[in-house]
Amino acid sequence: LLMNLFVGLSVFAQGVNFQELSLAKALEKAKGENKYVFVDCYTSWCGPCKMMASQVLSQKKVGDYMNDKFVSVKIDMEKGEGPEVKKKYGVKAYPTFLIIQPDGNLIHQVVGYNEPDKFIKRVDESFDSSKATEVLRARYDGGERERQFMLNYLDVLLAIGDRSMGKVAQEIFAGLNEEEKFSPDYWFLYEDMKLNTVGADMYNFLLANRERFNTVIGKERVDNFLQRCNMEYLNWTSFGEADMTDEQRAAIQKNLDEVNIPELYPFWEVVQACRSRDVGRIVKACKKNFPKMDLDRCGSYYSMFKGMIEEKGTSAQKKAWDKLLIDIMKRKQIENQREMRE
Repeated sequence: LLMNLFVGLSVFAQGVNFQELSLAKALEKAKGENKYVFVDCYTSWCGPCKMMASQVLSQKKVGDYMNDKFVSVKIDMEKGEGPEVKKKYGVKAYPTFLIIQPDGNLIHQVVGYNEPDKFIKRVDESFDSSKATEVLRARYDGGERERQFMLNYLDVLLAIGDRSMGKVAQEIFAGLNEEEKFSPDYWFLYEDMKLNTVGADMYNFLLANRERFNTVIGKERVDNFLQRCNMEYLNWTSFGEADMTDEQRAAIQKNLDEVNIPELYPFWEVVQACRSRDVGRIVKACKKNFPKMDLDRCGSYYSMFKGMIEEKGTSAQKKAWDKLLIDIMKRKQIENQREMRE
């Protein structure tokens, strides 16, 4: 019994020492021990939460770093005090890890799965006022707009997937002079689709000055961004409940004509058919354009509308849809063989 107890305690000591405490009790204990509170915000259905628990938080080096600095607790965001904690600290994704001062003020957060060393590094940012998320947010809300501060703040927002990152990126862009807007140092603002999208000020500036960007950044890289950006935009356009209006269709067509990347047009035909919710039109558009489209995207759209075709399609339409899958699989096989030869 003693040996089993010793082994059990040794395993427990390997990783983060999570304690069975309410957040209020954890804050009280942290105050007495001169520590911060670390909160693992999870849900029962979250796969990355389980991976963090089994692969990262259980590791000895993570526990060695964490246990003398934090009073650690786990809170299910859908049970007990979880919904209240979620609302108070603005938890929007899982897993989210909160670092809270004993007075209850949030100073930092880490979002998503991170490998052990990266996780330790991200948590350690709590003690760096130039990287702690909520310290930077307070400075931003207080009106600070110095360039390097804004760049640091944007990096932090990107790391946690905060929705305000687009607004901050736009402010940085608006503060650039003419030469800086073309500088490779700031190309990341244009190229990151979490910051820039069709119709945004940065997108419009890039499109209006494409030739100069081709010279400074390189035509291949500029075209690659425009293609990816418009593919993503068209992808989201597919999901409307009703067909597009003539005005919406004309605006998208005008943009695609300005971008002038041939690979976008087949997908645009498929998107228009999808928005119509007309089974015959969808089957016809996909038969025509799938051979010209990316395989993964073909597979995605095949799966997306398979249920509709099976429910509403005629016998001929269903057969045509089944043949699309065969064609996709043949293309995939050929592609795999080519990759093996290379």
